[in-house]
Order: sequence, then C-alpha cells, then structure tokens
Amino acid sequence: MMFVRQFLPVILLFLHFLCKAQSIDQQKAYYKAKVEKYLDKEKALGTHYTINDSGIYIYAEPIGRIIPIDYFIPWSEINTLKKTIGCYPDDSLLMWLKEPNRLKQLDCNKKGSEVDANKKLSGVKIALDPGHIAGDLKNGILEKKSLHFKYNNKNIEIVEGLLTLQTALILKKMLEEQGAEVMLTRSEPNQTAFGITYHEWLGSHFKNSVDTSFANGEITEKEKTFLLTKATERDIFRTYFNNLDMKERVRKINAFSPDLTIVIHYNVDETNTGWTKPTIKNFNMVLVGGSFLKNELEKPIDRLAFLRMLVTDDLEQSVKLSGNLISTFTNKLNVPAATVRDAEYLTKYCMPADVKGVYSRNLTLTRLVKGTVVYGETLYQDNAKECLLLSNPDTEVYGIKTSSRVKQVAEAYYEGIMSYCNSK
Repeated sequence: MMFVRQFLPVILLFLHFLCKAQSIDQQKAYYKAKVEKYLDKEKALGTHYTINDSGIYIYAEPIGRIIPIDYFIPWSEINTLKKTIGCYPDDSLLMWLKEPNRLKQLDCNKKGSEVDANKKLSGVKIALDPGHIAGDLKNGILEKKSLHFKYNNKNIEIVEGLLTLQTALILKKMLEEQGAEVMLTRSEPNQTAFGITYHEWLGSHFKNSVDTSFANGEITEKEKTFLLTKATERDIFRTYFNNLDMKERVRKINAFSPDLTIVIHYNVDETNTGWTKPTIKNFNMVLVGGSFLKNELEKPIDRLAFLRMLVTDDLEQSVKLSGNLISTFTNKLNVPAATVRDAEYLTKYCMPADVKGVYSRNLTLTRLVKGTVVYGETLYQDNAKECLLLSNPDTEVYGIKTSSRVKQVAEAYYEGIMSYCNSK
C-alpha cells in the first residue's frame, strides 16, 4: 500500500500522457481518413498539408515542405479553431491564423432570432440560392441554360433559372410557415445576385468592375483588353461576370450566417449534346464540398476552405442533410439516385459519400459557403417525360404560376429539410 502511495503521482502522470497520446492518435487517424474520404480526389494534395503528432500544417506551395509554413494548428487549438473558423470573414481568419498568440477566444456568438415553440423551424436560418439567372428564353440562351425543341407535337421551352427561382420562392413560403428565417440570393426573374439584371450590370458597372479586377491583380492586362474591346455579351458573361455573381452569392450567404444553405439546380443529360431533343436518362443527386483536384489549393482562400472542411463538422452535417434530401427526391419524384456510372463528371470530379446519390465536389458555392451547405441537382430537364411536365405551367402556388412538377420538387426539398431538422 505504501508503494502505491509513493508512486501514485508517477502512475497518474503516466496515465495522463498515455491518454493524451491515444487522443492524438485518434485525432490523426480521424482527420487523415476524412481527407481520404472527402477532400483529396486525386491523392495529389499531400505536399500541401501534414497531419502528425504536433497538429495540422498547411503549406502554401507543394514543393517538399521546405518552404515556410502557411499556418500550423496544434492539437491544443483545434477546438478553438472549430468555434471561430465559420464565424469571421476569410481575410480576418487568415490574419488570425498567423498570429502567435491566437488562443484568445474570438467572440463568435451568433445572434439568433426569436423562437416560437409552436413552429418547428422557429429560430432556424436558411439561405436559398436559386441557381443561374435567366427568367426567359432569351437570357436562358445567353446563359446556355435553357432547352427549346419540338417534341410530341409540343414546343418545349424550359429555362433552368426560372425553374430554380420558382422552386426557391415556393420553398421559402413553406419554410417560413414553420417559423424559419429565409434569405434568397436573388428573388426576381433575370435578377443577378447584385439585385439587377446582367444587362443593367453591363451598362452601369462593367467597366469599373473590370478596372477594379485588374487593379487587384485578379485579371491580366491581356484579359482586361479582351473584355473591354473584343468580348461579346456571352464572352463577358461566361469568362468574367459569372464568377463575380458566384462570389456575390457567397458573400450574401456568409453575411446572413445561416444554419443551412440550399443551392437549387435542375440537371440535364451531359451526353445529350445541345439539348435539342429528349433523353431517356433521369437521375437525382446532391453535392457537398470537398473533392479538391491537383492545383486547387494554390490560393489562400482555398487552403482556408480545405482547413475549415477538415476540422469542422460542416461536411458531415452537409452529407447528413443530403441524405435526407436524396431520400425525399427519389421517393417523392420517383426518380433514382445517380451512381458514379451515371455521369462522367461524377467519376472525373467527384468523390462518393456513403449515401447513394451524394457526392463531394469542389464548386465555388460548396467550397466557400460556410456551414451546412448542399447543392441539389434534381431530375433531368431534358428527360422525355420531365420536359413535358416542366414546360407545362398547370398550377399556381402562393401566387406563383408554375408546373406541378416544380411544386413537387419544392415539396421534396421541404420534406428533406424538415426530416433533417427533426432528427437533430
């Protein structure tokens, strides 16, 4: 007994270090597995990061880790990082990560809305991003996000930007009835994330925007000259404006600080070239962040996104929500979930999650929007049955004239969101 008392402090110290070592080993294993499962598509990012006994290192250049470290997170700071990385603008976080005394806890309290116990989504903030812009065929052709062909003795005209907007407007009303606070990145046909149309932006903001982009080093002098002297409206939209619009969507969503972000798109058959005829294919899928390709960690903001996805549970929650959505999509719409064999880009750019029909993909919104974010791709617009349904405005919901099929899609999103929120 005297022996035990004499050596008890040593035994306790030994057990402390043993538990600590086990904890570090568990963390290392967890984060390494997460990179392999969700983040490193081509197994080519290993020179951009290290996960070892000390913590997580991120490197600016993939050249043998002999250059200065971009930033380093010891295991003792992981919990602090989890609490702060989703709450502040990226430029502030990048500065904070480089501070030697960063254990000072940043004030990261999110101001919540009032809660009504009688409404299931009271206090929940949800951002909806209706994909694309066009609200009519002319602008749909400009975006190359429209279908127009004759089929089954009917003129088929479908504009994806209009479908996504109608879906979002209906979904917004349904969520608000349950008490949710809902924000739309755009709310009118042909409206961009800047609150004006693309042509209005061309007339009033284009030149100043190009000058600013050049001054900030975002475009080269050659690119500036091309945009200002030779580019067509379509060229400007495709090579320049679309990226600005995406960044504005990201800015608006992150400023809103939502609990959930739902990006709404409708899909097409990639092999149906030109989309001038119907296809027999029809699938649902949901995308989440991750699946970085080689050379996609060159920018500081992208390395920060990689780190955020690695250390927080954003990806895990996004996959969980996606699982609820893919279930309601397949059941309510009677359309199967896509496997990796059903589209070339699912093999080339994506990493499958454990849930069928859910994939990691490194898109602007899945990468830069913080928190739980899902990117829905419901059904194929050019499917022989779907094109007839989607082009038929046979119903009105909340004063919105649309097709019954769009109403079903909105209901599928709603049911998936409710299922996810009820399970938390």
